Amino acid sequence: MTVLAERTALHIPPLHFFEHDGITYAVDGDAPNWIAVEQRGAELLRAMGEAPPAFGALVARYAAQYQVEAGKAWLHVHDFLTALDRARMRTSSPTACVSSGCRSTTPATSPARTASCRQVPAARRDWRATTSRG
Repeated sequence: MTVLAERTALHIPPLHFFEHDGITYAVDGDAPNWIAVEQRGAELLRAMGEAPPAFGALVARYAAQYQVEAGKAWLHVHDFLTALDRARMRTSSPTACVSSGCRSTTPATSPARTASCRQVPAARRDWRATTSRG
């Protein structure tokens, strides 16, 4: 069960977006994992990817953007985040760079990241460091 409080930080892995026939596809190449969402879902994902907001801030932004009451906005955003959890597209911590020992938590969309940087959620960082390929 997803437990979300007003100040719960929302993190997603770096995603690649593309659209086809009005549906937006968000792909996590490191997992590999993907989801297909409609316009509102895509806007929520992009907002979470730009600068991870707190749950309450994302609800307020959604309510203002779509001019819905706060309770309805809370329900829409909560249900969307629950679906992201089921799809394993939401992480509990910011992504971390593991290229050449770097441990940067700079947002993946920031120009400060280099193209060769490989971003892996911090929760998976230790697993990848201890797993060897023969």
